[in-house]
Amino acid sequence: IGIFLIEISLALFGGLESTKGRFGWKTWPLNSQHADQVNQFGFRGSAFNPDVKLSIVLLGDSQVETSHGFSEMPEKYLKQELKSLVGAPVNVVTIGSWGWGTDQQYLSLKQYIESINPAYIVLWFSSNDFADNTRPKGAVFIIFSAHLSVLTLPDV
Repeated sequence: IGIFLIEISLALFGGLESTKGRFGWKTWPLNSQHADQVNQFGFRGSAFNPDVKLSIVLLGDSQVETSHGFSEMPEKYLKQELKSLVGAPVNVVTIGSWGWGTDQQYLSLKQYIESINPAYIVLWFSSNDFADNTRPKGAVFIIFSAHLSVLTLPDV
């Protein structure tokens, strides 16, 4: 219920960055208020270090973006555990925003995958993703010529 209320609040009171023409929206715009919580791809999370050899993408919706404190983000825990396991720094890049279905997750991953060059991609699929994939949410995507394409985007 808590996550539902947070997502409703964000939708009603703003906090969206328009990404018209790409994959719908991102919640955390790159501005002074959130600059220390936004990676260079425009998603909430740690900065990506291209000099680190092992990179992992954590792909999802509000579950990876999280409304919790920055220190409690799933990527922080994963990064800590992997660093202790492999004995070297690890990039864990969060790509996701509230209300996204797997269509938007796929399109965003497609846009950033070459820059990140991840060894692994972890898809965080939650029970609400079934609804995000089937209900009209403003952004509509279709398969056209064997490619997922943006059909319409909401005015955000």
